[in-house]
Amino acid sequence: MTDKVDEVMQWLETAENAEKDEFDSMQKDMESICNPIISKMYAAGGAPEGGMPGGGMPGGGDDASPGGPTIEEVD
Repeated sequence: MTDKVDEVMQWLETAENAEKDEFDSMQKDMESICNPIISKMYAAGGAPEGGMPGGGMPGGGDDASPGGPTIEEVD
């Protein structure tokens, strides 16, 4: 997976004139390699505790940050 990421990163550095179709193709290629590996990691319990490292994406999980905003139920 890291080899593919390195390959795509090198391509991106020289692809300033690339067409949208080329970007889409590279993305599909990358996903075809990475998605099965990541899926197997999650299925085997290899995901970091609590989801994504660093707390995940903002607003993307149920991890409440202490001292942060709260949502109260309103009837």
